[in-house]
Amino acid sequence: MEIEEVAAKTPELIRKEAFEPGLGLMGWQARKLAYGLGLPGAAIPEAVKTLQALAKAYVEYDMTLAEINPLIRTVDNHIVALDAKINFDDNALYRHKDVEELRDLNEEDPLEVEASNYG
Repeated sequence: MEIEEVAAKTPELIRKEAFEPGLGLMGWQARKLAYGLGLPGAAIPEAVKTLQALAKAYVEYDMTLAEINPLIRTVDNHIVALDAKINFDDNALYRHKDVEELRDLNEEDPLEVEASNYG
């Protein structure tokens, strides 16, 4: 389901939790999100680990967007990210050469690529 569609039609279904980057997403915050998603108790520990790992990566890699859609629960209560979208802060890429090497210029707007060539 497209997040934009959910936001327009049923914004009350969107769960948000602000966190302090220096502390990361705390366990209680991740549990609040997991319960807010309607996950059963058996799936909560793995959901907490997944959400905390996503928040940690977001901060450590200077992301501007980290979106998992869909995030599913299997019949045996495992949490699996089937697809994700991640954007990085262009101004911070100098700190992440490993990420910069993954850049696919064919996926970017040609005007943005040209502009980045000039800094």
